[in-house]
Amino acid sequence: MLSWACTSDKDSTDVNYDGVEFNINCAELESLFVTTPISASDDWSGYWECYQQENSCQGPSCSWDVSELNDYVLSESCSDAGSCEIDGETVQECQSLSNTGSVSFECGSEGTIAITANGLPGHTFENYAQSGELPPLLGSSATNAQYSMPNTPVYNSDSDIFEVGGGTIAVAVNGVSIFNQFTGIGTVAVTDEIVDDCGGHPANGTYHYHAFPYCGELATESRKGNAETHSGLVGLSLDGFPVFGPYGYADASDTGSGIVRMESCYVFTACDDVTDSNCYVFDEEAYEAGTCHLDKCNGRITAVPDELQAALGEEIYAYHMTLDETSSPSFPYQPYCYRGDAGNNSSGPPSGPPN
Repeated sequence: MLSWACTSDKDSTDVNYDGVEFNINCAELESLFVTTPISASDDWSGYWECYQQENSCQGPSCSWDVSELNDYVLSESCSDAGSCEIDGETVQECQSLSNTGSVSFECGSEGTIAITANGLPGHTFENYAQSGELPPLLGSSATNAQYSMPNTPVYNSDSDIFEVGGGTIAVAVNGVSIFNQFTGIGTVAVTDEIVDDCGGHPANGTYHYHAFPYCGELATESRKGNAETHSGLVGLSLDGFPVFGPYGYADASDTGSGIVRMESCYVFTACDDVTDSNCYVFDEEAYEAGTCHLDKCNGRITAVPDELQAALGEEIYAYHMTLDETSSPSFPYQPYCYRGDAGNNSSGPPSGPPN
């Protein structure tokens, strides 16, 4: 048990921890990421390129009933997929890509954690069969983007929430970019955009998540957690603080307390537009009373599960990706601001237009 006590006045966290430096063991952290590439992942973007041509539609103007689709698309049988001709080029409806879903680490001597992220997930991607329509962009590429995070992140009580889309804010353990909550025009991405059957989509070739995904490494019980198991590491924010899944300790200071689903303190107001970020308000009273769990950045100071302590220490600030009681993504979904200094530490691609 740690000495920090959870009180009803949670604003005291800002006072008590402002400027506190936490230490991350880079070598141990590496063991929590996927560093061995997945042998094969199926990319279905070609099917939808062919669909657009065959149906004379583009992006969101393409719609369908699931029952109208080919069985091999619904069952994701890549080996049964065909091809089409577009502008004189043969486009394969499904391609099985090798060496995806991983990162490589370099633990520097200057207080940094250098991560090179493949960018493609170790699960089937760009199959929009269940969505009923297409996103405005198709096509994901391996980015091999490089990121540099501090191994001694410092808690900052003065943080501004994100307001518009801005590309990668965190790197998932499977090498996929985690974008913030917004589209390029400032609407809430989860409610205003189309994602594939695993919860991701591309922007200018960069496949990414806006919320907790439904497939692959992050959706395993050890990462997602449950009512009996604290969530594992989902990724690392660009400010150096970890991102956990949706379950944490009932008492943030006590590893012996029960496990509960982390509830955001943001509430949906009397609005009629779920895509409008102004309709979501941080409930300060509920936060101070302890009836919800997470601060305005969607994180908290927390005790660290035993299996993660070698990498993260006994106590750290951590973000949570949030789900509701039905296991659907819940606003604000993931980090909503940086508690630490993200700096100018990414050479990865920009977010591009409104994804």
